[in-house]
Amino acid sequence: MIEQSGWYLHGYVDAEKTPRRIPIASVPFRIGRADGLEAQLPVHHVSELHAEIFEGQGGLWLRDHNSSNGTFLNRERITADTALSDGDIIHFSTNEFVLRRETESTRQLAQTKLLSKSDFDLPEHFVGGIPALQELLDQKQVLPHYQPLVRLNDAQDLIGFEVRGRGGHAGLPVAPSPLFELAESANLEIQLSQLFRQKGLYLAQVLPGAPKLFVKCHRSEVGTGEILDSLLEIRTSIPEAGIVLETHEAAVLNANAMTNFRTALEEMNIGLAYDNFGAGEARLVELIEVPPDYIKFDISLIRAIDQAPVARQKMLQTLVSIVNDLRIGSIAKGLETADEIRICRELGFGFGQGNFIGLPAPIHSWLNPISS
Repeated sequence: MIEQSGWYLHGYVDAEKTPRRIPIASVPFRIGRADGLEAQLPVHHVSELHAEIFEGQGGLWLRDHNSSNGTFLNRERITADTALSDGDIIHFSTNEFVLRRETESTRQLAQTKLLSKSDFDLPEHFVGGIPALQELLDQKQVLPHYQPLVRLNDAQDLIGFEVRGRGGHAGLPVAPSPLFELAESANLEIQLSQLFRQKGLYLAQVLPGAPKLFVKCHRSEVGTGEILDSLLEIRTSIPEAGIVLETHEAAVLNANAMTNFRTALEEMNIGLAYDNFGAGEARLVELIEVPPDYIKFDISLIRAIDQAPVARQKMLQTLVSIVNDLRIGSIAKGLETADEIRICRELGFGFGQGNFIGLPAPIHSWLNPISS
């Protein structure tokens, strides 16, 4: 048996500024988002059971449990059980740790000062992945997914798709959130956002029925000439596409600037949607000053709405009524059950989106079968 009391993981979880020191008291030592694990990392892009450290031939070994965004050892994604050594850098998705075995000198160091990143030369925000990210951008290695939006009538008529980015580089996460975290550390977030948008819109031209295409923009792009230039390039290439640009409600900080941005979009025949309405401080007055074509109500307002108190349902009904009266399309996000859809229809929502209606999927999943 290996003495585990001297081994520990030292590193940073998500955006925390203070490092964690997690003793490996026993093996197997499981890491993930779920409750009850030896190391719980409450970050959405870490899988429920992400990885484990276990005792193998000659010492400690690392195993990935088919995690969505990967387990990396010294910046290389592992695909099989891999032996560990003192000083190894381990990433669970983008959360990074160094594996250490405590000695008398490191014990004294820990007693005299708070360990910092420089003590173990931890790369900030997974810097080892930057070359791979640049390769992803240069070679356009992304695979857009499309999630349907429907009219909340009895037939649930399809009106369009939200275009959602997914990574396609073998050495990087697939999900957009960790990719953007990595991109932001290298000031590449706008390039990544543009690539998701461009490729998603170009591929979508084969979808039948000319659906509306809802595309996102990064918060740093809103109102800039850079995004307008990229949208103009897209519009010139695909003049007939029904494009709707989504931006977070928090982007509406300056009504005059947002009015100008909205006018520029209108000149390109591009719609505007405010996403995640109600996720934070609801700013309905400011939103109405620069009215969009659609407002997407945040999933926190929709989840389990069928089980919510009557007062909460009435509050939501009032907000939806105001939006509808202004001739703004009201969209319920995150619909997971038939009862949620039923209540949202009764509350007056015009449109809906969520996994119960349709999961995000690659373009081929939404093409009509070819008749023989």
